[in-house]
Amino acid sequence: MDFHLHDATMAPARRDRKGIGHTPSGISSHSGEQGIEAVRRLGSQARRAGATLARVGEDDARADLGHATPAGAFEEVFHDAARRRFGKGAIVFSEGDVSNRVVLVVSGRLKVSVSSDDGREVVLGYRERGDLLGEFTAIDGQPHLASVTAVEPTEALVLPADRFLAALEERPAAAMELLRSVIVRLRDADRKRLEIASLDAAGRLARRLVELAELHGEPADGGIRITLPITQQELAGWVGTSREAVSKALHRLRERGLIDVQRRSITVLDLEGLRRWAR
Repeated sequence: MDFHLHDATMAPARRDRKGIGHTPSGISSHSGEQGIEAVRRLGSQARRAGATLARVGEDDARADLGHATPAGAFEEVFHDAARRRFGKGAIVFSEGDVSNRVVLVVSGRLKVSVSSDDGREVVLGYRERGDLLGEFTAIDGQPHLASVTAVEPTEALVLPADRFLAALEERPAAAMELLRSVIVRLRDADRKRLEIASLDAAGRLARRLVELAELHGEPADGGIRITLPITQQELAGWVGTSREAVSKALHRLRERGLIDVQRRSITVLDLEGLRRWAR
């Protein structure tokens, strides 16, 4: 049965494959606790970085705070977690709440978003299989920065926060993998700052389309069709500009032969060309 889980989170999205499955040598019996404390410190920095980007202004990109920890690193952590299903449109976490659960996505895709000062939805990113949700609030007890909504039927493993933390203390390798993911978030926040300073709306849009093609694309019609259902308004919120600016940027990219735009469907025709545009 579908249900709403009223918590809130910022969660990671893309995967950094480097170092996955590697356990550092010389791990002591205290490594799990030390790893969690390091995650707390770096997580606080990541939160501040996200808040700084969010204050840049309505016409600038908001922070999508990071990438996912691989599901494999947490198979043992979630081995006895409850399995839950969320229907399309179900609210998994709510902005501003304090969560007592951590979620590992098994299937489906979810949207991460916040509300702007004028009430508009600002999309921060999308999450999918293997993404971890709610881990920051479980660790530092602070309210979540964003809401998470299922954009299609989703299945996930749900673990109480206290059991998640206990499992990290018992499994130093998992704590270290989580630490790596926080570092990726900080790097991503720095990259977003650079985008804001150096790229116009079309350049930022090109980067998001490359990301969507890589994570949510399938071969189609001589290109890569983006399978994630996303509106121009949602793209505008993700890029950090107006819907009108996104429409103009899509027209420019289509004129250059980089993309094809149909109703609620975008196909990337020249991925390398789109990457060059985004530099």
